[in-house]
Amino acid sequence: MIKNETDLIETIKSIDAYKSFLHCLPNKTQREKEAWDLIVKNRNHYSEITLNSIFDKVDIDDSNKRWFGQLLAKPNRNWIFETPINELNKWIEDLLFTDKSIIERFNGCMKEKKIRGASKGLLTLLLYLSDSERYNIWVNKTQEGLYILNRIPNFNGKDFGNYYHDVFNPAALEFRKKYDLKPQEIDWILTFIAGYVENNDDGFIMDEDSLKTQEIDLVIDDESELDDLVGQPMELKVMRWAPTNEMGVVALFIEFRKELGFPFIEIIRTRFPDAVVFEKSSRGHIRKYVEFEFKSSGYKSHLKSSRVCHYVVCWEHNWKECPIQVIELQKEIPKILNKK
Repeated sequence: MIKNETDLIETIKSIDAYKSFLHCLPNKTQREKEAWDLIVKNRNHYSEITLNSIFDKVDIDDSNKRWFGQLLAKPNRNWIFETPINELNKWIEDLLFTDKSIIERFNGCMKEKKIRGASKGLLTLLLYLSDSERYNIWVNKTQEGLYILNRIPNFNGKDFGNYYHDVFNPAALEFRKKYDLKPQEIDWILTFIAGYVENNDDGFIMDEDSLKTQEIDLVIDDESELDDLVGQPMELKVMRWAPTNEMGVVALFIEFRKELGFPFIEIIRTRFPDAVVFEKSSRGHIRKYVEFEFKSSGYKSHLKSSRVCHYVVCWEHNWKECPIQVIELQKEIPKILNKK
């Protein structure tokens, strides 16, 4: 149990995962500067190629990982580019290079001139690139982090401009100032809090595994803005599209558990490991522990955990050195369906 917010932030700053993130900070800062330089240089003359270069600068790091997850990935980018390029140029101009108030700009771009795929996350990312000292990136994860800290009320889903101007951004700036956080690190810390910290009446509870691991694969994403985001067309019995997140992996595992050799599920939960199942064997049924990940590399965050885990169930197996057995659903489910 951590008694107060100050102790919580001190604890987060002491963990190996945070120190590892700090090593990436200079490159992250430089990429953001280069992205803004591209925005200014190409003002009013953006092409799809230019905008993709800007998105890649801020989104893809030196190890080819995405910082913003699906927010700037396909097919979300494809939706953005369905809008004629002249309208995209006007949208960016109205957001970044106008004398209008932030509230007017925000509501104009989110309502009157709404572009499919351009959520509050992209809008505030561009504002942040224009002046990182004044603006913060508002996605669901950063909002949840501030909410867990009791710094903001929940968003009612209506007036985006006023909520950002009057509630979210001032709270994020005050939080940044209190703990002397660089603009480039606040989204990591708030996303970490959203994923690994719980608030109760006595203080904060922090996931014990996060204290031990050197690498935590955080994604600064805006999931509720992407509710209609789907993967590639693929007939998977209960799903017509390939999954795009861990919840899709869970749904497919439940549907195909018997064919995968796990006839019974005892527990599914939100802490590591995610599930307790029974595996069918020649000796009967054996209790096993399962962790769900969209990509197997997500299991790296649990490497130092003392808890037992037998399987990683994922959609994409992208970490061949995983120390436990991996069940890659994008390969196993087609085999099952072909047999039928």
